[in-house]
Amino acid sequence: MEEPLPEEFDIILIGTGLTESVLSGAFSRIGKSVLHIDQNKFYGGNWASFNIKDFDEFIASGGIVEINRKEFDPVALVTEDETFIPVSSQRQLIKEGSLICNLRKNKVTTASPKDVEQNQVPSPKPTSDNDDTTGSQEDQSLPTKIPDNSAPKPNAETIETNESLPIAEVTEDDNKSCGENVGDNDAETKTEEPPFPVAMKDEVKQTYKFPSFDEFYDQWRRFNVDLAPKVMFSRGKLVELLIQSNVSRYLEFRNVSRTLTLLSGQDYLQPVPCSRADVFSSKFVTVIEKRILMRVLTLCANYEAHPEEYEEFEDRLFLEFLCSKRLSEKAQQFILHSIAMVKETSTTIEGLKATKKFLQSLGRYGNSAFLWPMYGVGELPQAFSRLSAVFGGTFCLRRNAVGLVLNTESGKCTAIIDSQGQKIKCKHLIVDESNVPDSYRCEFASSVSRAVYVTDKSVLASDKEHVSLITLPPDGSRGSVRVIEAGPQCCVCPSKYHLVHALLSSAPNNDNQVCNPREKFKEVEQILFAGHADAEVPQGGDAESTDDAKPHILWSSYFDMMEDGVTRDALPSNLYVARGPGMELGFDKTMGEARELFERICPDDEFLPRAPDPEEIVFDDEGYNTESNGARVEESPEDGAGADYVDDAEDLREVEDGDDAPGQVDHVTRIDQSQNVFIDFAKFKNLNEFYKSCQDDGFDC
Repeated sequence: MEEPLPEEFDIILIGTGLTESVLSGAFSRIGKSVLHIDQNKFYGGNWASFNIKDFDEFIASGGIVEINRKEFDPVALVTEDETFIPVSSQRQLIKEGSLICNLRKNKVTTASPKDVEQNQVPSPKPTSDNDDTTGSQEDQSLPTKIPDNSAPKPNAETIETNESLPIAEVTEDDNKSCGENVGDNDAETKTEEPPFPVAMKDEVKQTYKFPSFDEFYDQWRRFNVDLAPKVMFSRGKLVELLIQSNVSRYLEFRNVSRTLTLLSGQDYLQPVPCSRADVFSSKFVTVIEKRILMRVLTLCANYEAHPEEYEEFEDRLFLEFLCSKRLSEKAQQFILHSIAMVKETSTTIEGLKATKKFLQSLGRYGNSAFLWPMYGVGELPQAFSRLSAVFGGTFCLRRNAVGLVLNTESGKCTAIIDSQGQKIKCKHLIVDESNVPDSYRCEFASSVSRAVYVTDKSVLASDKEHVSLITLPPDGSRGSVRVIEAGPQCCVCPSKYHLVHALLSSAPNNDNQVCNPREKFKEVEQILFAGHADAEVPQGGDAESTDDAKPHILWSSYFDMMEDGVTRDALPSNLYVARGPGMELGFDKTMGEARELFERICPDDEFLPRAPDPEEIVFDDEGYNTESNGARVEESPEDGAGADYVDDAEDLREVEDGDDAPGQVDHVTRIDQSQNVFIDFAKFKNLNEFYKSCQDDGFDC
């Protein structure tokens, strides 16, 4: 039986998306009584991150979650001077969802020439190894949700697999050892044991190099798949808010260390030169192009001080302004699509503002403009929810509102009736789009088409792992596509895999556009990937040598996220609807909305003042948090970020990531405002060298 909640709160929030979670923390922080409920069994709503089994289940259900609703008559709880407004059902915001697994269902085995002659393939031997345990990566997450071990594997009817293909082709040609991950020819052999290496003296050549379906899903807990992948501008509103509120102590980040693009007429990705060092070390632009590009970027970073440079282009296209600066077509594409990241129809002022925003973020946390949250974007709403709970917020998952209660005279929302039949009063109500009452719903005005891929390697080979931001410029009827790739060091997938997110803005009511999201990304797949994992290696060939430049798709999912389906003008004055993630690259719009709603409700209070450090955090004699388990990379001086392009600025101090090796954690970034210094831990062999360096620099160690 559900425990009854208090009968009245200052603020009730329905949905645990990022906007709602930020507001929940902000209201709790200033002493307001807060009730935060969600019909889901997880935090984040459409901002959530899932392990791969839960993601499969979520997409297959269309994002609709069934809750145990108590049988009762909500109208009986309403008085004569009140009106009941029903919320008949959770609104479906995930549409056209599909899941495709290109891996074979059988376990991988090897065959000897003798077995081939008899048309028999041995079954795998039992093993005690089990990849279904959490490693150190999972333990670092605060507050990462640990899924239930008993979660079922995805339904075979939901996920397409390639069982009809031949499993392996073998020859009697040699005594060479077999590679891992080949198919099992014994159709009747079924096993749930994890894969294991088989070494046989008379092994034969195989033609399939990818893991099996079971091997892939044995590691389901090591995936963190985002519904709304975004990157954080290093000087964006979210980073400033994390520092200001001290919520940053719950999170860790990695630099988005690589920005890639596809130039017109080319079929391969290349790095975008952003900083001064990148520009002058780039092999893709000539010496003359480098000087012109640096001059234009410097102007964009300081455009407000030089209005004479752009005043005749204020009402004209940004592309025309770039052409007037004698930039090559290649350099124009770099700025337009990968630095400013604006449309070709954007005005000069819009382009200059966007370019300046990017350049200002360069150098704050290493040689990058962006940060990516470890364990995925879903950690962000959890962090702000944790802040709210620390300051007294009440949270209840798997609970929802079946309707609102309005005062007949004032028209304001005075209470909700929840799924357990309890009437709970409130002064203000904030909901997400999936929980808007029926009478305030309208047709969706926009949508974001999404594709998620698990691949066997990175889209662009490198000697170390990167978090990559990729922009594919518009081409014909296809709009601009944004791609984010992260690897195992981000704790979003197991080792040897990469997770790739693709986003494309679309209009849901446009009949001229392709409706199926899978069809929208076919061209993108041809550009980025070598093909699907069901493609076989040619006879006599080597899987690693046939197409080692591009990755193969092991698993993929496609869906549309619907947005802007609310008649906001008709809402009661104390009912607020938080917007969804949208197509925005960063979080500025979301943070701006959260601050605006807070100031409308509490205009005289401070928005998320700094929270004191909790008592359970222990600091050692050197001043380091013993629970952080990693290096802390503090923010640079105020004149450091974007110093490459500030007039008369000195050379930017850059922090290069060291080679990732066991025991090194230089790739982990923590944001804090306690000191304004850069620390490059990769260059220190031990703590003594670090302490000596600090003393030489005047720090008390």
